[in-house]
Amino acid sequence: MKTLLIILTLLNVCYGEESIKPKIEFLRSVDPCNVDKSFSFVIDIGDIISEDQFYGFDYSVKYDTNKVRFVSVNTGNTQMDKFSHKFNYNEIEFEEVRGTGGILGSSPLTGTGLLVGFRFEYISDDFSDATFSINYLVMTEEYTREIDLSNSTFTFTPIVKDQGERLLSINSSQNVIEIDSSYKSETSLNLELYSDNRLNSFDFALRYNKNILNITLDQNENYELEEILSNENESIFRIRTNNNFNSLSSLKLQILQNKEYDEENEFDVEYGIVDWDKKSCITRSTGLKSFNVKTYKMVSTSIFYEVNKTELINVFDIYGIKNNEIKMVMDLDKLDKGLYFIQYRNKIEKIIIN
Repeated sequence: MKTLLIILTLLNVCYGEESIKPKIEFLRSVDPCNVDKSFSFVIDIGDIISEDQFYGFDYSVKYDTNKVRFVSVNTGNTQMDKFSHKFNYNEIEFEEVRGTGGILGSSPLTGTGLLVGFRFEYISDDFSDATFSINYLVMTEEYTREIDLSNSTFTFTPIVKDQGERLLSINSSQNVIEIDSSYKSETSLNLELYSDNRLNSFDFALRYNKNILNITLDQNENYELEEILSNENESIFRIRTNNNFNSLSSLKLQILQNKEYDEENEFDVEYGIVDWDKKSCITRSTGLKSFNVKTYKMVSTSIFYEVNKTELINVFDIYGIKNNEIKMVMDLDKLDKGLYFIQYRNKIEKIIIN
């Protein structure tokens, strides 16, 4: 009998020296793009047995008032709900919820290790993580286990759910865009966004034959534009806004044909959203799409032989700038060597001065 008592005593001593690591268990996630941004969590110490001698505790939980707002202490289905006396209080100025509670004149409590629960609301606009920490957790003096708060900080991460309407879409209203006799054209791409997009930036790509075409994206007062990648067949532009993109309905493209390329042909241009600010309410975008550009072929002029030297003409250089000194065919001799475009009799033709 004496030996058995010694063994039981040793077991109790060993058990009493075992430490526990309290943790915060989040009960649900939050979609920051939804109206309801409430969530709950509990302090959990694991299962409680009679040998723990659990009669009550004091606690303090710290939180960031810039990220979350305290709503209530929840005692349902927790050990605090069993206490004969309890007190909970939110200290906003100290960013702290604290409380105490316990039982008197009774056997120790057992069962679930969920001590107390809390309800908060996520209020941050930047979709960032919110941090909670167990500032202190002190049991009554009868408690036989050590509380280890060495890792007592826990992170709550909001999660934007993928929904079909949370879309960033861009489309061209033209299947074929024709380059005109000035070796240029333009087009607009229609932009459609989820109304509550909260989008700060997105990356827009153009892929095409840069030996034949040069395509630029027009600047706009509604956004900032930066070319973040350029190689022989692709350009990617980062488009930013300080507000949101609800006022932006289209992207305007300027298309120039290389004047050294003088053939009638069609070339494919791919465009699309390749990335966007993930801390936003946009969860998907349309993939790469395309339109065709039909290049222009200029017919060499026979103006010297077909018309009178006093024929009225307009002359433009390769940049489309009009030469106001040249007004008749006879004045063409005044031009420097190079490539020019002649407009006469509702015609536009190319002329090379050697």
